[in-house]
Amino acid sequence: MIQNVSSAAQTSSAGPADQSSLKQGPATDQTPFDDVLGDQLAENYIALWGGGSAPQNQSNPAVATPAAQPVPAAAPTVENSVPTAESVFGSDPWVAKPTGTGPDGAKFGVNPYYFATPETAAEVAAMVGGTVVEKDAYLDPGGRFVQDQPNEMVQMADGGLINPGIVASFFTHGYSQSVVDQMIQNEVQGA
Repeated sequence: MIQNVSSAAQTSSAGPADQSSLKQGPATDQTPFDDVLGDQLAENYIALWGGGSAPQNQSNPAVATPAAQPVPAAAPTVENSVPTAESVFGSDPWVAKPTGTGPDGAKFGVNPYYFATPETAAEVAAMVGGTVVEKDAYLDPGGRFVQDQPNEMVQMADGGLINPGIVASFFTHGYSQSVVDQMIQNEVQGA
């Protein structure tokens, strides 16, 4: 029969006379592995951060800390280079502080990533083989909220539209060029 924890503790309590037969452990709460693990941690810390010498583990010669090896930096290639929006489209890929107007005439800010500059739109159009067109594509045309600037859009040969501001934002995530190329291809195929 399995006893619950509280009844097992009550039945196994040893009186003062019985406790003398129990083996007394060290004064600290160490396990047999603490000395080995402690030495390894100290050696690793010193290897990383410098400082005094670590205690040497004489009891177990199989436990050793390998010497730190320098990691060579990968040379940038087309496959692993990380372009930025500014490196591709110039210092200002998006319209600065685009706005909209509410039904009460109050102005509000809109997400600049939806508002590429004409230069960014032309660059994206050249990348994907489209032409630049202006449209109010951010807010519902004819709705109560209106955008104050049109969107520069890229129209594809099949009539699909992509937003070059969104394409430019693909370059803000730190992705490699090959990942950005795939994202652009997905955007074009979804247009």
